[in-house]
Amino acid sequence: KIMLAIYLAAPEVENIRRSLNTISGMRTAMKLGRHPNMAPYGYKNARDEANNPIIVPGNNAEMMIWAFEETAKGEHNIMDVYRMAKRRGIKVRKSQFWNLLRNPFYYGKIRIPAYKDEPEVIIDGVHQPLISEQLFEEVQYVLQGRKKARPVKNSLQPELPLRGFLQCKVCGGQITGSASKG
Repeated sequence: KIMLAIYLAAPEVENIRRSLNTISGMRTAMKLGRHPNMAPYGYKNARDEANNPIIVPGNNAEMMIWAFEETAKGEHNIMDVYRMAKRRGIKVRKSQFWNLLRNPFYYGKIRIPAYKDEPEVIIDGVHQPLISEQLFEEVQYVLQGRKKARPVKNSLQPELPLRGFLQCKVCGGQITGSASKG
């Protein structure tokens, strides 16, 4: 029985050791700015001249750039942008689309998740960014609900020429006019 326990425990110890080595290797690669997983949507996995794995913009890169630009405008909510992207040919689910728009990979960074006593960090990646950091931040602003889609109102009416120019001295709000009925 003791020998059976040893035979059963040895492979388990080996599996744990391999798991720890794999996690360590992937975290080391990420700390060097490489992305050891499958390329995100809009990129593709490739090889450089030395046959090392790299990530380069793929066929869907233009689609992701469009999605970021359209979201940053703030004219449509995220579901409308997703539906427009689906009509243009994007092949991801709703939750994936949301996650793609929150991924710093698209502006040249790599998120290294927290592990044990190490905190989560975002570092520079070695891949080519598709968008600017400013565009990424604008999209995050929209996704957080701070930038609302607002229709443009035509406030110019000939019978109310001062509309939009007068301010209340108490609250600072704009004073408007309206027609009276009596």
